[in-house]
Amino acid sequence: MKKQTKGAIAAAAAGALLLGGAGSLAVWSDSADVSGGGPVTSGALDLSACAPVGGGWNSLNPTKTAITNISAYRIVTTESIEYTCDVTVTAVGDRLAAVLTADTAGIVPGANSAELAAAVQPVTTIKDAGGNPISQITKVQNGTIVHVGVRLNFTEVANQVAQNQSLNLAAMKLVVTQTALTPAP
Repeated sequence: MKKQTKGAIAAAAAGALLLGGAGSLAVWSDSADVSGGGPVTSGALDLSACAPVGGGWNSLNPTKTAITNISAYRIVTTESIEYTCDVTVTAVGDRLAAVLTADTAGIVPGANSAELAAAVQPVTTIKDAGGNPISQITKVQNGTIVHVGVRLNFTEVANQVAQNQSLNLAAMKLVVTQTALTPAP
């Protein structure tokens, strides 16, 4: 036999030994089915568009008065105005809990409105269809309409602070955020 043929046979035999030997290093193992297993599906959290109730905007003090055109309205110090709307909630999840708040971060249109923005404090209220306060969104609210009120309280300011300034109230948003569950130990 030629040296090349003998070399090829030896290389093939060495390769076979190496491949066969790889399986010989395995350790014992076993598996068992998990009883009661099955698919699990994630939930969902969502809000529909905010549909204004009545005209949407009202001045609250000293008495509740409708604001027919918020763009033409001139708010004054210590006044509270409120926007009310209805949203349909999607809250699917057996242990789901969430908070609904107003995000007013985008209402400041420019640097000349910083004093007014700092003096306006937002407060969000949520009620069910019966007018009962809701502290958090849960699966109970899934598919229901909740009544949301976003009150902007113009705090007392001194001198002529925050005069002739404007806020872009169209940039206000409702935000629903899940409350994180505490991790298991």
